[in-house]
Amino acid sequence: RSQADGGLEKGIVEKGSVAESDEEEEKVLDVNLVALQMAIEKNVAAAERDRLEGERSQLELQSKAEEMEDRIEFLENQVEEQKAAAAAQQAQVEAELQKGEGERSVLQTEI
Repeated sequence: RSQADGGLEKGIVEKGSVAESDEEEEKVLDVNLVALQMAIEKNVAAAERDRLEGERSQLELQSKAEEMEDRIEFLENQVEEQKAAAAAQQAQVEAELQKGEGERSVLQTEI
């Protein structure tokens, strides 16, 4: 915006310093009008650029958040799979232990 204001200041010609006739005054007003229009266009373009950059940043953040959510879900699934595998292994160990206890009991009975 400061660039647009600087351009505006450069583009505006003081009415009294240059204008000697109505025709020259009209030219000065035309120059001033063009300078104002250019300054407005620069401000509008800068505002649009800022808005688009904000949207892009928001989309990048949203994308990163979605990636993190996917990663968390993946890790949670891995934890659940590992828990299930550990539970299955524990059940197998307990079954082996009971089988061993049963065999020991039979051997003690035979002795």
